[in-house]
Formats: sequence, structure tokens, C-alpha cells
Amino acid sequence: MDWLIAVGICVVVVGGVIFLLGLVFSRSPQVEEPSEDASRMLEQEPLEDAYAPAQPVEFRATVVDLRASARLMGSSKFPKAVTEYLVFFEKEDGTPLTVEVPQEFFEGFAIGQTGTVTMVSNRLYGFAPDDVL
Repeated sequence: MDWLIAVGICVVVVGGVIFLLGLVFSRSPQVEEPSEDASRMLEQEPLEDAYAPAQPVEFRATVVDLRASARLMGSSKFPKAVTEYLVFFEKEDGTPLTVEVPQEFFEGFAIGQTGTVTMVSNRLYGFAPDDVL
């Protein structure tokens, strides 16, 4: 009689496993047709060289303002002081430009300096002043 109960339990367990596997495999992801936007993106020409180094951009500008700000970040248990050094330029065509720079570079700028700004990937790469103040 005990073996009959054991066989019944095995049948129920095996049946449950087969049922669960059937559910999992019957819900396979549906393959959708690509949308019009996706197919248009696939038709676009690939970039010439996606891993090519960024080209520097040079322009003339004047330093109009310098700002250093400090703030606390993190939690109250582990606060961290973060200092941000900003240089505000005005290009020759009058458009403003704000650039975050390291402290070592920040100390070399003076308001009113004019010169050639070199940017690479929207980061300051260099500044060659016309004259030293």
C-alpha cells in the first residue's frame, strides 16, 4: 500500500513538471516585423569611422566670468565636498560658452583674456591667450 502512495506522488510531481515546462515553452516571445522607423535606420549609411578620434574645434573667444562653487553630495553619513570650476567664454560671434575645468586650469584664466579656445568632444583642450595679463 505504501508503494502505491509513493507511485501516486511521483506521477503528480512528474505531471506538474511537464505542465510547467509546457507553459514556459508555449509562451515564447513573438517575433515582430520591424517598424518603419527601424527599417529606415537600417537603411542609413554607416558612419565612416565610428572609432576615429574626435577632431579639435578652434575659435576665438574672450573670458567673461570665472566661478568656483562648492557643494556637499552624498548622504549625511558619508558627505563628499565637490568643487566645480567654471569658465565663461564669449565667442567672437557673441554666443556664450560655459566650460568646466580642473582647478589647475582655472587658476590660469583671468577675466578679459582673449585668445584661441580649442575644444575636443565638448571639453576644453586648450586655451592660447593673445597676451599674458
